[in-house]
Amino acid sequence: MSALRIVLADLQYSNDFTYDFLPINLGYIASYANSNFGSEINITLHRDRDKFLQEINDIKPHLFGLSLYYWNEDLVKATIKRLRAHFSSDVIIVVGGPSIDSDTAEQKKMFKKLDGVDALIPGEGEIGFSNLIEYVLHGKDSLLEPLDGVIVYNEGSLITGSDVSKSVDLTKLPSPYLTGLLDDFISPEFSPMMQFSRGCPYMCTYCSSGKYREKMRAFPVEQVKEEILYIAQKYQKYYHLHLLITDENLGLFPSDIEIVDYLCKVSKQYGYPKSMSVYNNKKLSDNAKCVIEKLRHLNFTGFTLPLQSCNEKTLSAVRRKNLTEEEWSSALKWAAEKKLKVYSDVIFGLPYETKTTILSALEEMTSKGFDQINCYNLMLLEGTELNREESREQYAFKTKYRLQGTSYGYFDGIFTAETEEIVTGSSSFSFDDYMDVRETSFMFYSIYLIGFYRWFFNGLNFLGVSKVEFFESFLCPDTSGTWPEGYLKFLEDLRSHFNDELYDNKDELKKDLEEQYKQNNYKVITPTRLNTWFGARLMYMEGDWVKITFERVLIKLLSGNQKK
Repeated sequence: MSALRIVLADLQYSNDFTYDFLPINLGYIASYANSNFGSEINITLHRDRDKFLQEINDIKPHLFGLSLYYWNEDLVKATIKRLRAHFSSDVIIVVGGPSIDSDTAEQKKMFKKLDGVDALIPGEGEIGFSNLIEYVLHGKDSLLEPLDGVIVYNEGSLITGSDVSKSVDLTKLPSPYLTGLLDDFISPEFSPMMQFSRGCPYMCTYCSSGKYREKMRAFPVEQVKEEILYIAQKYQKYYHLHLLITDENLGLFPSDIEIVDYLCKVSKQYGYPKSMSVYNNKKLSDNAKCVIEKLRHLNFTGFTLPLQSCNEKTLSAVRRKNLTEEEWSSALKWAAEKKLKVYSDVIFGLPYETKTTILSALEEMTSKGFDQINCYNLMLLEGTELNREESREQYAFKTKYRLQGTSYGYFDGIFTAETEEIVTGSSSFSFDDYMDVRETSFMFYSIYLIGFYRWFFNGLNFLGVSKVEFFESFLCPDTSGTWPEGYLKFLEDLRSHFNDELYDNKDELKKDLEEQYKQNNYKVITPTRLNTWFGARLMYMEGDWVKITFERVLIKLLSGNQKK
Protein backbone atom coordinates (compact mmCIF):
# COMPACT_ATOMS: atom_id res chain seq x y z
CA MET A 1 0.00 0.00 0.00
CA SER A 2 1.33 3.44 -0.95
CA ALA A 3 1.90 6.06 1.76
CA LEU A 4 -0.92 8.35 2.83
CA ARG A 5 -0.21 11.70 1.16
CA ILE A 6 -0.71 14.64 3.52
CA VAL A 7 -0.39 18.35 2.81
CA LEU A 8 0.01 20.81 5.69
CA ALA A 9 -0.28 24.51 4.89
CA ASP A 10 -0.03 27.74 6.82
CA LEU A 11 -0.62 30.02 3.86
CA GLN A 12 0.51 33.64 3.91
CA TYR A 13 0.49 36.60 1.57
CA SER A 14 3.71 37.41 -0.23
CA ASN A 15 4.48 40.86 -1.62
CA ASP A 16 7.09 43.61 -1.39
CA PHE A 17 5.95 44.55 2.11
CA THR A 18 5.54 41.21 3.86
CA TYR A 19 7.97 39.71 6.38
CA ASP A 20 7.62 35.99 6.91
CA PHE A 21 8.63 33.30 9.41
CA LEU A 22 9.13 29.64 8.68
CA PRO A 23 6.17 27.41 9.66
CA ILE A 24 7.38 25.83 12.90
CA ASN A 25 3.75 25.04 13.78
CA LEU A 26 3.45 22.74 10.78
CA GLY A 27 6.84 21.29 11.60
CA TYR A 28 5.68 20.11 15.02
CA ILE A 29 2.52 18.54 13.59
CA ALA A 30 4.56 16.73 10.94
CA SER A 31 7.36 15.59 13.27
CA TYR A 32 4.86 14.09 15.72
CA ALA A 33 2.98 12.33 12.93
CA ASN A 34 6.18 10.98 11.39
CA SER A 35 7.28 9.61 14.75
CA ASN A 36 4.00 7.71 15.01
CA PHE A 37 3.52 6.47 11.46
CA GLY A 38 6.91 6.56 9.72
CA SER A 39 6.80 5.34 6.11
CA GLU A 40 3.01 4.92 6.20
CA ILE A 41 2.65 8.65 5.52
CA ASN A 42 4.25 11.27 3.29
CA ILE A 43 3.89 14.88 4.54
CA THR A 44 4.74 18.08 2.68
CA LEU A 45 4.71 21.56 4.23
CA HIS A 46 3.59 24.72 2.48
CA ARG A 47 3.76 28.44 3.22
CA ASP A 48 3.55 30.17 -0.16
CA ARG A 49 0.00 30.26 -1.52
CA ASP A 50 1.01 30.25 -5.20
CA LYS A 51 3.49 27.38 -4.89
CA PHE A 52 0.85 25.52 -2.91
CA LEU A 53 -1.59 25.66 -5.82
CA GLN A 54 1.07 24.60 -8.31
CA GLU A 55 2.24 21.60 -6.32
CA ILE A 56 -0.94 20.01 -4.95
CA ASN A 57 -1.95 18.69 -8.36
CA ASP A 58 1.25 16.66 -8.53
CA ILE A 59 0.94 15.43 -4.94
CA LYS A 60 -2.72 14.36 -5.24
CA PRO A 61 -3.13 14.35 -1.44
CA HIS A 62 -5.54 12.33 0.65
CA LEU A 63 -5.57 14.76 3.58
CA PHE A 64 -5.19 18.53 3.90
CA GLY A 65 -4.41 20.32 7.15
CA LEU A 66 -4.73 24.13 7.14
CA SER A 67 -3.62 26.50 9.90
CA LEU A 68 -6.02 29.34 10.73
CA TYR A 69 -5.45 32.64 12.51
CA TYR A 70 -6.66 36.19 11.99
CA TRP A 71 -3.89 36.96 9.48
CA ASN A 72 -5.06 34.34 6.93
CA GLU A 73 -8.77 33.72 7.61
CA ASP A 74 -10.03 34.95 4.23
CA LEU A 75 -7.24 33.11 2.46
CA VAL A 76 -8.12 29.84 4.21
CA LYS A 77 -11.79 30.21 3.22
CA ALA A 78 -10.76 30.69 -0.42
CA THR A 79 -8.36 27.75 -0.19
CA ILE A 80 -11.09 25.40 1.04
CA LYS A 81 -13.35 26.58 -1.80
CA ARG A 82 -10.57 25.93 -4.33
CA LEU A 83 -9.77 22.47 -2.91
CA ARG A 84 -13.39 21.39 -2.89
CA ALA A 85 -13.90 22.55 -6.48
CA HIS A 86 -10.82 20.66 -7.64
CA PHE A 87 -10.87 17.52 -5.50
CA SER A 88 -14.58 17.33 -4.65
CA SER A 89 -15.13 14.97 -1.71
CA ASP A 90 -12.08 12.83 -2.52
CA VAL A 91 -9.95 14.55 0.14
CA ILE A 92 -10.37 15.33 3.82
CA ILE A 93 -9.87 18.99 4.75
CA VAL A 94 -9.03 19.81 8.35
CA VAL A 95 -8.48 23.24 9.94
CA GLY A 96 -6.67 23.98 13.21
CA GLY A 97 -4.93 26.87 14.92
CA PRO A 98 -5.55 29.60 17.52
CA SER A 99 -8.83 30.68 15.87
CA ILE A 100 -10.59 27.41 16.76
CA ASP A 101 -12.53 28.06 19.95
CA SER A 102 -13.16 25.60 22.77
CA ASP A 103 -16.80 26.73 22.93
CA THR A 104 -19.26 24.48 21.08
CA ALA A 105 -21.45 27.33 19.81
CA GLU A 106 -18.40 29.03 18.31
CA GLN A 107 -17.26 25.74 16.79
CA LYS A 108 -20.60 25.38 14.99
CA LYS A 109 -20.28 28.94 13.69
CA MET A 110 -16.78 28.18 12.43
CA PHE A 111 -18.04 25.19 10.44
CA LYS A 112 -20.52 27.49 8.72
CA LYS A 113 -17.84 30.10 8.00
CA LEU A 114 -15.46 27.52 6.57
CA ASP A 115 -17.85 26.00 4.08
CA GLY A 116 -16.46 22.69 2.86
CA VAL A 117 -14.25 21.86 5.84
CA ASP A 118 -14.54 18.31 7.23
CA ALA A 119 -13.10 18.72 10.73
CA LEU A 120 -11.65 21.19 13.21
CA ILE A 121 -8.76 20.57 15.58
CA PRO A 122 -8.58 22.89 18.62
CA GLY A 123 -5.50 23.83 20.63
CA GLU A 124 -2.20 22.04 20.05
CA GLY A 125 -2.89 19.86 17.06
CA GLU A 126 -0.29 17.11 17.25
CA ILE A 127 -2.41 14.46 18.99
CA GLY A 128 -5.69 15.30 17.29
CA PHE A 129 -4.18 15.30 13.80
CA SER A 130 -2.34 12.02 14.43
CA ASN A 131 -5.59 10.45 15.66
CA LEU A 132 -7.19 11.52 12.39
CA ILE A 133 -4.31 10.04 10.36
CA GLU A 134 -4.66 6.73 12.19
CA TYR A 135 -8.40 6.73 11.50
CA VAL A 136 -7.82 7.28 7.77
CA LEU A 137 -5.02 4.69 7.62
CA HIS A 138 -7.47 2.12 8.97
CA GLY A 139 -9.61 2.64 5.90
CA LYS A 140 -12.39 4.70 7.45
CA ASP A 141 -13.96 6.99 4.85
CA SER A 142 -16.44 8.86 7.04
CA LEU A 143 -15.79 10.98 10.09
CA LEU A 144 -18.83 10.02 12.11
CA GLU A 145 -17.02 8.26 14.96
CA PRO A 146 -15.74 10.32 17.93
CA LEU A 147 -12.01 10.99 17.73
CA ASP A 148 -10.02 12.53 20.57
CA GLY A 149 -8.93 16.06 19.64
CA VAL A 150 -11.05 16.18 16.47
CA ILE A 151 -14.38 17.96 15.96
CA VAL A 152 -16.82 17.05 13.18
CA TYR A 153 -20.12 18.73 12.35
CA ASN A 154 -22.95 16.54 11.11
CA GLU A 155 -26.60 17.50 10.66
CA GLY A 156 -26.46 20.28 13.23
CA SER A 157 -24.53 18.34 15.87
CA LEU A 158 -20.88 18.16 16.84
CA ILE A 159 -19.10 14.81 17.02
CA THR A 160 -15.96 14.78 19.12
CA GLY A 161 -13.95 12.69 21.54
CA SER A 162 -11.92 13.77 24.56
CA ASP A 163 -10.14 17.11 24.72
CA VAL A 164 -6.42 16.45 24.14
CA SER A 165 -5.62 19.97 22.97
CA LYS A 166 -2.94 20.51 25.64
CA SER A 167 -1.86 16.93 26.33
CA VAL A 168 1.15 16.34 24.11
CA ASP A 169 4.25 15.22 26.01
CA LEU A 170 6.97 17.64 24.88
CA THR A 171 9.69 15.16 25.82
CA LYS A 172 8.31 12.89 23.09
CA LEU A 173 7.82 15.57 20.45
CA PRO A 174 10.73 15.39 17.96
CA SER A 175 12.31 18.65 16.84
CA PRO A 176 11.19 19.72 13.35
CA TYR A 177 14.59 21.40 12.94
CA LEU A 178 16.75 18.45 13.92
CA THR A 179 14.71 16.05 11.78
CA GLY A 180 15.25 18.29 8.74
CA LEU A 181 11.55 19.01 8.20
CA LEU A 182 12.13 22.76 8.01
CA ASP A 183 15.29 22.75 5.89
CA ASP A 184 13.43 23.82 2.75
CA PHE A 185 12.39 27.03 4.52
CA ILE A 186 15.84 28.01 5.75
CA SER A 187 16.51 30.87 3.36
CA PRO A 188 16.53 34.69 3.30
CA GLU A 189 12.76 34.57 2.76
CA PHE A 190 11.95 33.13 6.19
CA SER A 191 13.08 34.13 9.66
CA PRO A 192 13.36 31.29 12.20
CA MET A 193 11.05 30.67 15.13
CA MET A 194 11.73 28.66 18.27
CA GLN A 195 9.76 27.41 21.24
CA PHE A 196 11.30 26.59 24.60
CA SER A 197 8.03 25.87 26.43
CA ARG A 198 4.28 25.81 25.93
CA GLY A 199 1.37 27.22 27.84
CA CYS A 200 0.36 30.38 29.63
CA PRO A 201 -0.66 30.49 33.30
CA TYR A 202 -2.94 33.47 32.66
CA MET A 203 -6.52 33.33 31.37
CA CYS A 204 -7.07 36.72 29.73
CA THR A 205 -10.31 36.64 27.75
CA TYR A 206 -8.99 38.80 24.90
CA CYS A 207 -6.22 36.28 24.11
CA SER A 208 -6.60 32.95 22.30
CA SER A 209 -4.45 31.27 24.99
CA GLY A 210 -6.78 32.43 27.76
CA LYS A 211 -9.55 29.94 27.03
CA TYR A 212 -7.44 27.04 28.28
CA ARG A 213 -6.54 26.30 31.87
CA GLU A 214 -3.32 24.51 31.13
CA LYS A 215 -0.20 23.17 32.72
CA MET A 216 3.06 24.83 31.72
CA ARG A 217 5.43 22.41 29.99
CA ALA A 218 9.02 22.76 28.82
CA PHE A 219 10.89 21.08 25.99
CA PRO A 220 13.97 19.04 26.97
CA VAL A 221 16.88 21.42 27.55
CA GLU A 222 19.35 19.44 25.45
CA GLN A 223 16.95 19.34 22.51
CA VAL A 224 16.47 23.10 22.67
CA LYS A 225 20.23 23.68 22.84
CA GLU A 226 20.75 21.46 19.80
CA GLU A 227 18.12 23.47 17.94
CA ILE A 228 19.83 26.74 18.86
CA LEU A 229 23.14 25.47 17.48
CA TYR A 230 21.46 24.07 14.37
CA ILE A 231 19.69 27.35 13.62
CA ALA A 232 22.81 29.45 14.31
CA GLN A 233 24.87 27.35 11.89
CA LYS A 234 22.18 27.40 9.20
CA TYR A 235 21.43 31.13 9.53
CA GLN A 236 25.03 32.27 9.98
CA LYS A 237 25.01 33.79 6.48
CA TYR A 238 21.56 35.32 7.05
CA TYR A 239 22.60 37.20 10.20
CA HIS A 240 20.31 40.11 9.33
CA LEU A 241 17.24 37.95 10.02
CA HIS A 242 15.46 38.18 13.35
CA LEU A 243 14.91 35.17 15.65
CA LEU A 244 11.46 34.92 17.21
CA ILE A 245 10.96 32.95 20.44
CA THR A 246 7.27 32.17 20.78
CA ASP A 247 7.22 31.51 24.54
CA GLU A 248 4.65 33.68 26.27
CA ASN A 249 6.52 33.83 29.61
CA LEU A 250 10.25 33.20 29.23
CA GLY A 251 11.91 32.94 32.61
CA LEU A 252 9.16 30.89 34.23
CA PHE A 253 11.33 27.73 34.32
CA PRO A 254 14.74 27.53 36.02
CA SER A 255 15.99 25.73 32.90
CA ASP A 256 15.39 28.92 30.89
CA ILE A 257 18.56 30.38 32.40
CA GLU A 258 20.69 27.50 31.10
CA ILE A 259 19.10 27.83 27.66
CA VAL A 260 19.64 31.59 27.53
CA ASP A 261 23.27 31.18 28.59
CA TYR A 262 23.77 28.77 25.71
CA LEU A 263 21.94 31.05 23.29
CA CYS A 264 24.24 33.96 24.17
CA LYS A 265 27.31 31.74 23.83
CA VAL A 266 26.23 30.51 20.38
CA SER A 267 25.40 34.07 19.30
CA LYS A 268 28.96 35.18 20.06
CA GLN A 269 30.49 32.14 18.39
CA TYR A 270 28.46 32.12 15.16
CA GLY A 271 27.17 35.67 14.87
CA TYR A 272 23.57 34.47 14.98
CA PRO A 273 21.23 35.59 16.33
CA LYS A 274 22.17 39.24 16.38
CA SER A 275 18.64 40.23 17.36
CA MET A 276 15.59 38.41 18.66
CA SER A 277 12.18 38.95 20.23
CA VAL A 278 10.70 37.21 23.26
CA TYR A 279 8.28 38.09 26.06
CA ASN A 280 9.57 37.64 29.58
CA ASN A 281 7.53 36.20 32.43
CA LYS A 282 5.05 38.81 33.67
CA LYS A 283 5.95 38.08 37.29
CA LEU A 284 9.44 39.45 37.91
CA SER A 285 10.92 36.40 39.63
CA ASP A 286 14.65 35.88 40.10
CA ASN A 287 14.60 33.57 37.06
CA ALA A 288 12.92 36.23 34.95
CA LYS A 289 15.38 38.92 36.10
CA CYS A 290 18.31 36.71 35.20
CA VAL A 291 16.92 35.96 31.72
CA ILE A 292 16.06 39.61 31.02
CA GLU A 293 19.51 40.81 31.99
CA LYS A 294 21.37 38.14 30.03
CA LEU A 295 19.38 38.95 26.86
CA ARG A 296 19.59 42.72 27.17
CA HIS A 297 21.81 43.11 24.08
CA LEU A 298 19.90 40.61 21.94
CA ASN A 299 16.24 40.95 22.82
CA PHE A 300 14.62 43.59 20.64
CA THR A 301 11.46 43.43 22.77
CA GLY A 302 13.39 44.37 25.90
CA PHE A 303 11.97 44.19 29.42
CA THR A 304 8.20 43.94 29.03
CA LEU A 305 5.81 44.84 31.82
CA PRO A 306 2.40 44.85 30.08
CA LEU A 307 -0.55 46.22 32.05
CA GLN A 308 -3.41 46.16 29.49
CA SER A 309 -5.62 48.02 31.97
CA CYS A 310 -5.43 49.79 35.32
CA ASN A 311 -9.19 49.60 35.90
CA GLU A 312 -9.96 46.96 38.55
CA LYS A 313 -13.44 46.29 37.18
CA THR A 314 -11.99 45.72 33.72
CA LEU A 315 -9.23 43.44 34.99
CA SER A 316 -11.79 41.33 36.84
CA ALA A 317 -14.00 41.08 33.73
CA VAL A 318 -11.14 39.87 31.52
CA ARG A 319 -9.66 37.62 34.23
CA ARG A 320 -6.32 39.39 34.30
CA LYS A 321 -4.32 39.85 37.47
CA ASN A 322 -1.89 42.72 37.24
CA LEU A 323 1.13 43.46 39.35
CA THR A 324 0.47 45.24 42.61
CA GLU A 325 1.60 48.81 43.17
CA GLU A 326 4.53 47.49 45.20
CA GLU A 327 5.50 45.03 42.46
CA TRP A 328 5.35 47.78 39.84
CA SER A 329 7.61 50.05 41.82
CA SER A 330 10.05 47.26 42.60
CA ALA A 331 10.25 46.16 38.95
CA LEU A 332 10.81 49.70 37.68
CA LYS A 333 13.41 50.38 40.35
CA TRP A 334 15.28 47.18 39.44
CA ALA A 335 15.17 48.09 35.73
CA ALA A 336 16.54 51.57 36.47
CA GLU A 337 19.41 50.10 38.49
CA LYS A 338 20.23 47.74 35.62
CA LYS A 339 19.80 50.52 33.03
CA LEU A 340 17.09 48.54 31.24
CA LYS A 341 14.34 50.20 29.24
CA VAL A 342 10.85 49.07 30.22
CA TYR A 343 8.07 48.53 27.69
CA SER A 344 4.38 48.43 28.60
CA ASP A 345 1.06 48.61 26.84
CA VAL A 346 -2.64 49.02 27.43
CA ILE A 347 -5.64 47.91 25.38
CA PHE A 348 -8.45 50.33 24.69
CA GLY A 349 -11.95 48.94 24.29
CA LEU A 350 -11.93 46.30 27.02
CA PRO A 351 -15.09 45.80 29.13
CA TYR A 352 -15.91 48.72 31.47
CA GLU A 353 -13.02 50.78 30.12
CA THR A 354 -13.90 54.43 29.55
CA LYS A 355 -12.12 57.35 27.96
CA THR A 356 -11.31 58.63 31.46
CA THR A 357 -9.94 55.33 32.77
CA ILE A 358 -7.72 54.68 29.75
CA LEU A 359 -6.29 58.20 29.71
CA SER A 360 -5.71 58.03 33.46
CA ALA A 361 -3.84 54.75 32.98
CA LEU A 362 -1.64 56.29 30.29
CA GLU A 363 -0.92 59.29 32.50
CA GLU A 364 -0.02 57.04 35.41
CA MET A 365 2.36 55.04 33.24
CA THR A 366 4.26 58.20 32.27
CA SER A 367 4.58 59.20 35.91
CA LYS A 368 5.76 55.71 36.89
CA GLY A 369 8.67 55.95 34.50
CA PHE A 370 7.89 53.47 31.72
CA ASP A 371 10.22 54.11 28.80
CA GLN A 372 8.04 52.77 26.00
CA ILE A 373 4.25 52.95 26.11
CA ASN A 374 1.80 51.69 23.53
CA CYS A 375 -1.99 51.84 23.42
CA TYR A 376 -3.69 49.24 21.25
CA ASN A 377 -7.24 49.00 19.95
CA LEU A 378 -9.02 45.88 21.20
CA MET A 379 -9.48 43.38 18.37
CA LEU A 380 -12.13 40.68 18.65
CA LEU A 381 -10.24 37.61 17.50
CA GLU A 382 -11.76 34.27 16.57
CA GLY A 383 -10.93 31.78 19.31
CA THR A 384 -11.04 34.29 22.17
CA GLU A 385 -13.74 34.50 24.83
CA LEU A 386 -14.46 38.20 24.22
CA ASN A 387 -15.34 37.32 20.64
CA ARG A 388 -18.14 35.00 21.72
CA GLU A 389 -21.71 36.12 21.21
CA GLU A 390 -22.54 36.31 24.91
CA SER A 391 -19.56 38.62 25.55
CA ARG A 392 -20.46 40.86 22.63
CA GLU A 393 -23.99 41.20 23.99
CA GLN A 394 -22.96 41.54 27.64
CA TYR A 395 -20.64 44.48 26.96
CA ALA A 396 -22.64 45.91 24.02
CA PHE A 397 -19.58 45.92 21.80
CA LYS A 398 -19.80 47.99 18.64
CA THR A 399 -17.18 47.18 16.06
CA LYS A 400 -15.77 48.30 12.73
CA TYR A 401 -13.29 46.75 10.33
CA ARG A 402 -9.97 47.94 8.99
CA LEU A 403 -7.41 46.50 6.61
CA GLN A 404 -4.68 44.33 8.06
CA GLY A 405 -1.56 45.75 6.46
CA THR A 406 -0.89 44.41 2.95
CA SER A 407 -2.57 41.02 3.38
CA TYR A 408 -4.70 40.97 0.24
CA GLY A 409 -4.66 40.00 -3.43
CA TYR A 410 -6.07 37.47 -5.90
CA PHE A 411 -5.84 33.80 -5.08
CA ASP A 412 -6.83 31.52 -7.95
CA GLY A 413 -9.17 34.21 -9.24
CA ILE A 414 -10.69 34.99 -5.82
CA PHE A 415 -9.93 38.35 -4.21
CA THR A 416 -9.04 37.81 -0.56
CA ALA A 417 -8.27 40.41 2.10
CA GLU A 418 -7.53 40.05 5.79
CA THR A 419 -9.21 42.46 8.18
CA GLU A 420 -9.18 43.44 11.84
CA GLU A 421 -12.45 43.75 13.72
CA ILE A 422 -11.83 46.41 16.36
CA VAL A 423 -14.07 47.60 19.18
CA THR A 424 -15.11 51.21 18.59
CA GLY A 425 -17.87 51.43 21.20
CA SER A 426 -19.44 49.61 24.13
CA SER A 427 -21.75 50.16 27.07
CA SER A 428 -19.01 52.28 28.67
CA PHE A 429 -17.70 54.42 25.79
CA SER A 430 -18.90 56.03 22.58
CA PHE A 431 -17.44 56.27 19.10
CA ASP A 432 -16.41 59.87 19.85
CA ASP A 433 -14.52 58.55 22.90
CA TYR A 434 -12.88 55.98 20.65
CA MET A 435 -11.68 58.67 18.22
CA ASP A 436 -10.33 60.82 21.05
CA VAL A 437 -8.36 57.94 22.51
CA ARG A 438 -7.23 56.83 19.04
CA GLU A 439 -5.69 60.27 18.51
CA THR A 440 -4.13 60.34 21.99
CA SER A 441 -2.70 56.85 21.49
CA PHE A 442 -1.05 58.16 18.32
CA MET A 443 0.72 60.82 20.38
CA PHE A 444 1.97 58.15 22.80
CA TYR A 445 3.23 56.13 19.85
CA SER A 446 5.07 59.14 18.41
CA ILE A 447 6.75 60.07 21.68
CA TYR A 448 7.19 56.81 23.56
CA LEU A 449 7.94 54.47 20.68
CA ILE A 450 9.66 56.53 17.96
CA GLY A 451 11.04 59.29 20.17
CA PHE A 452 9.44 62.46 18.80
CA TYR A 453 10.34 65.45 21.07
CA ARG A 454 10.96 62.99 23.91
CA TRP A 455 13.17 65.50 25.73
CA PHE A 456 10.39 68.09 25.66
CA PHE A 457 7.74 65.80 27.09
CA ASN A 458 10.06 64.46 29.76
CA GLY A 459 10.52 68.05 30.84
CA LEU A 460 6.79 68.45 31.47
CA ASN A 461 7.23 66.37 34.63
CA PHE A 462 9.28 69.17 36.20
CA LEU A 463 6.67 71.76 35.25
CA GLY A 464 3.75 69.84 36.74
CA VAL A 465 2.02 69.62 33.37
CA SER A 466 -0.03 66.52 32.54
CA LYS A 467 1.04 64.88 29.27
CA VAL A 468 -2.47 63.69 28.54
CA GLU A 469 -3.80 67.21 29.11
CA PHE A 470 -1.10 68.54 26.79
CA PHE A 471 -2.06 66.03 24.09
CA GLU A 472 -5.74 66.93 24.41
CA SER A 473 -4.94 70.65 24.06
CA PHE A 474 -2.70 69.96 21.09
CA LEU A 475 -5.26 67.73 19.35
CA CYS A 476 -8.21 70.11 20.04
CA PRO A 477 -6.83 73.66 19.75
CA ASP A 478 -8.74 76.67 21.03
CA THR A 479 -10.65 77.86 17.96
CA SER A 480 -10.64 81.46 19.19
CA GLY A 481 -6.89 81.72 18.49
CA THR A 482 -4.98 81.87 15.21
CA TRP A 483 -2.89 78.78 14.59
CA PRO A 484 -0.35 77.87 11.89
CA GLU A 485 -2.09 76.64 8.76
CA GLY A 486 0.16 73.59 8.53
CA TYR A 487 -0.78 72.54 12.07
CA LEU A 488 -4.51 72.73 11.39
CA LYS A 489 -4.04 70.82 8.12
CA PHE A 490 -2.11 68.11 9.99
CA LEU A 491 -4.94 67.66 12.50
CA GLU A 492 -7.51 67.56 9.70
CA ASP A 493 -5.54 64.87 7.85
CA LEU A 494 -5.03 62.89 11.06
CA ARG A 495 -8.73 62.75 11.90
CA SER A 496 -9.90 62.01 8.39
CA HIS A 497 -7.46 59.14 7.98
CA PHE A 498 -8.29 57.64 11.38
CA ASN A 499 -11.96 57.76 10.45
CA ASP A 500 -11.57 56.64 6.83
CA GLU A 501 -9.62 53.49 7.77
CA LEU A 502 -12.80 52.11 9.38
CA TYR A 503 -15.55 50.20 7.57
CA ASP A 504 -18.90 48.99 8.82
CA ASN A 505 -18.38 45.49 7.44
CA LYS A 506 -15.84 43.31 5.65
CA ASP A 507 -17.66 43.31 2.33
CA GLU A 508 -17.49 47.10 2.00
CA LEU A 509 -13.79 47.08 2.83
CA LYS A 510 -13.00 44.31 0.36
CA LYS A 511 -15.01 45.92 -2.44
CA ASP A 512 -13.26 49.25 -1.99
CA LEU A 513 -9.84 47.62 -1.67
CA GLU A 514 -10.27 45.43 -4.74
CA GLU A 515 -11.07 48.48 -6.84
CA GLN A 516 -7.96 50.26 -5.58
CA TYR A 517 -5.91 47.13 -6.25
CA LYS A 518 -7.11 46.98 -9.86
CA GLN A 519 -6.41 50.68 -10.37
CA ASN A 520 -2.87 50.08 -9.12
CA ASN A 521 -2.27 47.50 -11.87
CA TYR A 522 -2.90 44.59 -9.53
CA LYS A 523 -0.06 45.58 -7.25
CA VAL A 524 -0.30 45.94 -3.48
CA ILE A 525 -0.61 49.59 -2.53
CA THR A 526 2.16 50.99 -0.36
CA PRO A 527 0.79 50.61 3.19
CA THR A 528 0.02 53.80 5.09
CA ARG A 529 0.48 52.40 8.63
CA LEU A 530 -1.12 55.53 9.99
CA ASN A 531 0.76 55.85 13.27
CA THR A 532 4.10 55.47 11.50
CA TRP A 533 3.14 57.80 8.66
CA PHE A 534 1.83 60.63 10.81
CA GLY A 535 4.63 60.14 13.33
CA ALA A 536 7.14 60.57 10.51
CA ARG A 537 5.33 63.70 9.39
CA LEU A 538 5.69 65.17 12.86
CA MET A 539 9.37 64.30 13.06
CA TYR A 540 10.56 65.16 9.58
CA MET A 541 7.97 67.10 7.58
CA GLU A 542 6.18 69.51 9.91
CA GLY A 543 9.11 71.40 11.41
CA ASP A 544 7.81 74.82 10.40
CA TRP A 545 4.99 74.81 12.95
CA VAL A 546 5.74 72.17 15.61
CA LYS A 547 8.01 74.22 17.88
CA ILE A 548 5.84 77.34 17.99
CA THR A 549 2.65 75.31 18.45
CA PHE A 550 4.07 73.30 21.34
CA GLU A 551 5.25 76.50 23.00
CA ARG A 552 1.79 78.06 22.74
CA VAL A 553 0.07 74.96 24.11
CA LEU A 554 2.53 74.81 27.01
CA ILE A 555 2.13 78.52 27.85
CA LYS A 556 -1.64 78.13 27.88
CA LEU A 557 -1.48 75.13 30.23
CA LEU A 558 1.02 76.82 32.55
CA SER A 559 -1.10 79.94 32.80
CA GLY A 560 -4.13 77.78 33.55
CA ASN A 561 -2.25 75.99 36.33
CA GLN A 562 -1.18 79.31 37.85
CA LYS A 563 -4.81 80.49 37.96
CA LYS A 564 -5.72 77.35 39.83
